[in-house]
Amino acid sequence: MKFTAIILAGGKSSRMGTDKGLVTMKEIPMVRRVIDVVKKTGISDIIIISNNPAYIQFGYPVYPDLIQNKGPLGGIYTGLIKSTTVKNLILSCDIPLISEAVLRTLIQNGLEKTITIVKYGEQLHHLIGAYDASLIKDLGEHIVNNKLKVGQFISSNNADIIDLNKELPHLESYVVANVNTMEELKKLEYAV
Repeated sequence: MKFTAIILAGGKSSRMGTDKGLVTMKEIPMVRRVIDVVKKTGISDIIIISNNPAYIQFGYPVYPDLIQNKGPLGGIYTGLIKSTTVKNLILSCDIPLISEAVLRTLIQNGLEKTITIVKYGEQLHHLIGAYDASLIKDLGEHIVNNKLKVGQFISSNNADIIDLNKELPHLESYVVANVNTMEELKKLEYAV
């Protein structure tokens, strides 16, 4: 089954102080790192959700949020509407060390349920997941009612959770780490 990768790059990046996806890690923008790993899985349909037109430089369609200021849920909603496939990978732009193995595991396991996300240790990663286009109506209702917590939306849709510690026992935690500050970025650079 065909997947579209929807990369969310619309956050305010308030803790980073600048647009996170464009911040470089070892001279490569974080969003480029995510795109490159997605391409290794064979997914060629990639879209970026951002209000910043600078993302056009990566060569993929960039769409602003259809409903402004609704956080990641608004980005997922926009992405699913703009996607041309039923199945979609939702990935935040700030996971620069995401691995092909994690994405392939999501693709393989993301066919049955409407939402499949990953868990590492006790941490759920809502923005590393497979989301079905059938969620659009429900997402829209959550947004209209200002129910904007991604975790709440996932719970209400009986998401499947992949335990990466079981599925990929040799996986390092930094593979799913998201970067919110320059300090976190520096730590991650030292880890690899």
